[in-house]
Amino acid sequence: MHISQGFVFPWHFRLFGILLLLGGLAASTVNLILSLVMGVVGFTLISLRAGIFFDLENKSYQPFHSILGLKFGKKLLLKEIEKIYLNQNQERRKMYSAHTATGHTSENTIYDGYLKFIDGEKVYLKSSKKKNAINMEFKSLAQYLHVSFTDNTHQI
Repeated sequence: MHISQGFVFPWHFRLFGILLLLGGLAASTVNLILSLVMGVVGFTLISLRAGIFFDLENKSYQPFHSILGLKFGKKLLLKEIEKIYLNQNQERRKMYSAHTATGHTSENTIYDGYLKFIDGEKVYLKSSKKKNAINMEFKSLAQYLHVSFTDNTHQI
């Protein structure tokens, strides 16, 4: 079973990657090496994703980065797991405009999921703004791994 953490780079880096791809296409008539470098960097910015894969048969887990479905990452021993849990955090951003001195503050609730081993080590699993979706995903992971799932979000 795997948990997808989404794209590694934020949207503005991916937009830059699209521009690099288009620039690489335009540069292909002038300089082939520059075109290939721009294309590879642009494609990497656009498509690089992260996640974590759990394999109960081999008792391992693998944090990975993937491009075109090819996963790169080191397999680690899956030690005894205490629990999977979900925390709630507040994200605040203050934006200023040229016309006001006070600015505008926007707030979002972010849900972060972690796996905790018996020895106290924690592994980040995923973040989301959608509580129900991440809750269902972690419940199915907890069932797959035969561990308990704790939702700490109601305490805040």
